[in-house]
Amino acid sequence: MGLARLVALVFGAVFVLVGILGFLPAISPTADSVQGMDVADAAVLGLVPVNVVANIVHLVLGAVLLYASTSTATALMVVRAFGVAYLLLGIIGLLAPNGFGIMPLGGGEMIVHFLTAIVFLVVGFMMPVSDVDSRSTT
Repeated sequence: MGLARLVALVFGAVFVLVGILGFLPAISPTADSVQGMDVADAAVLGLVPVNVVANIVHLVLGAVLLYASTSTATALMVVRAFGVAYLLLGIIGLLAPNGFGIMPLGGGEMIVHFLTAIVFLVVGFMMPVSDVDSRSTT
């Protein structure tokens, strides 16, 4: 299993887990405001602000990453796209921590977005396309 597939698999599993944990009050206690963000109604392990929309997004993105981990070419495409998307989410989190009233993007979530973007971009663009073409994609 190549690095892009491994990253897609691990991050996919983590995203699904975070999405599930966000719905569990014992692990993500509810609050009126988390880290100063009114749109957040809970924090996973008390660290990362989430709401129902964020939990669903984490579940969907986790499922996409898990699917992407089945093929090197797909994993590279998804990891690269998600790297760019997470970098943009991190930047938006600096400017609009409340995510325009939709989901929390600031605080701990913003840090996670930047770190995820770095990992995805490094892994996604580290392997030359010619290496993908010459290897099995399964």
